[in-house]
Amino acid sequence: MIAATLSWSAGYAQSCRSMSNGKSPTPSTATRNDPSCERHLYGLCVGASCNDGAATDLDKQRSMTDGGIIHGTCVLFGIQFTLSLVAYALIGFWYVAPRLSGLPREIALAPLLWVHAFRIVGGTILAPGAVDSGVPTEFRLMIGYGDLATAFLALLALMALRARFSGAIPLVWLCVIVGMLDTVNAIVQSVRDNVFTYSLGVNWVIVTIYVPALLVSSLLIFSKLLSPNRAAAQNSTRG
Repeated sequence: MIAATLSWSAGYAQSCRSMSNGKSPTPSTATRNDPSCERHLYGLCVGASCNDGAATDLDKQRSMTDGGIIHGTCVLFGIQFTLSLVAYALIGFWYVAPRLSGLPREIALAPLLWVHAFRIVGGTILAPGAVDSGVPTEFRLMIGYGDLATAFLALLALMALRARFSGAIPLVWLCVIVGMLDTVNAIVQSVRDNVFTYSLGVNWVIVTIYVPALLVSSLLIFSKLLSPNRAAAQNSTRG
């Protein structure tokens, strides 16, 4: 999982470099007031219906500046996300996993689920003005409600574990699977929509600092669910 995420980060950076190397539409010299243009970029017309005059030096400079901003943003995101992922992985496998290895499965799962209980912070993207207006509404709704649903499932699973409910483990499975699918889908859609080139406000911190923790904790939860239950093994031995 971690290797796949690192591979995705490298691929996303490469796609951003392609964008900054001139594969996006080249602005022409038409003004932003031209109603026949399909869209505008820094006041320059972009689209097949725009005038085809030669770009001025100012146009070229603005195009290069835009490409540099996109490339720099992608590089910054890749560095922060990757370093956070590595840091959480080291914490998880050096300190957390050894401490939980000697505990019964139901007890060991609780602290890992608490990480997902705070996915309510992902609902911030639904607040008015939380992100740039250019971020697609469909993306915002998918992220916001997906995180809120996963947080609800995590709290439900925690209460079931606490009450020793017989369906607690299936609830944990449901929570971690829904959460992982939501996270992977969010990553794929963010690349498709180039979300990280927009202003994200506090959501930038959530993605680069909190999401890597979710990935590592999910891996530890899967590991615990798939490993033999220590408490059951001890009871069978005593019997």
